[in-house]
Amino acid sequence: MKKWKIYFIISFLCMFILPCGVKATDCDYQQLAKLKKYANNIHYDYDYVEQNGTVKFRIRFTNISKYVILQDLTTGQTYTNVNEVSIGGLDAGKTYSFIVRVSSTPVSTYTYKEYIDGTWIEREYSSVFADRCENTELKKIYVTLPSYNPYYNLPVCDGLEDYDMCFKWQKHELSKEEFESQVMEYKKKQVVEKQEKEKPEPTLLEQVILLYTQYYYIPLALIIIVCGILIYREKRNEKMSGW
Repeated sequence: MKKWKIYFIISFLCMFILPCGVKATDCDYQQLAKLKKYANNIHYDYDYVEQNGTVKFRIRFTNISKYVILQDLTTGQTYTNVNEVSIGGLDAGKTYSFIVRVSSTPVSTYTYKEYIDGTWIEREYSSVFADRCENTELKKIYVTLPSYNPYYNLPVCDGLEDYDMCFKWQKHELSKEEFESQVMEYKKKQVVEKQEKEKPEPTLLEQVILLYTQYYYIPLALIIIVCGILIYREKRNEKMSGW
């Protein structure tokens, strides 16, 4: 009875342990390392078309191997075994996500001969099967497109190419009127600052005159006070002499 229980326990554990062991060997480290090289070999760039104050971007992917699948997570569209693919109609200022997965195409194959019924038959063996690494995620790609400033080319920005509000690739949510108002305020400040910088340094005489015109009342008040004191003393002395 005890032996039966032991056999039962061992059999029960094998139901869980053995499948896990097989699954662990489905897509091993060496296979993944080889597949990730194909995923990392995918490159991208982007360009844009500008028309009527708006832009639309296009992302171009290159070197998509037959061993991997590139999936657009926005549309669900998949691409594989193509040297170049372009995805257009994309909005400025947005981030687009892509995932690279393993395809069902074997990474490498081997041939061997098997002797059957007196005949040598050549067979092909794949190192990666569809039920092994297929659909395994290899890499995620995030492409963030620059924000577009539809007002950068307005006349109000003439001569202000170095002002960030007038940059072509600048994010803001202003209306056209608000944008023009802010840029005009900046222009006014620039004019005042420029005029201040262009003013010549005053001479010593000009500084003295400026100082006098600003504070003339101080010496005038002192003169009045001194004169008042002198007049007071003079009258007091006259009275004392008359006694």
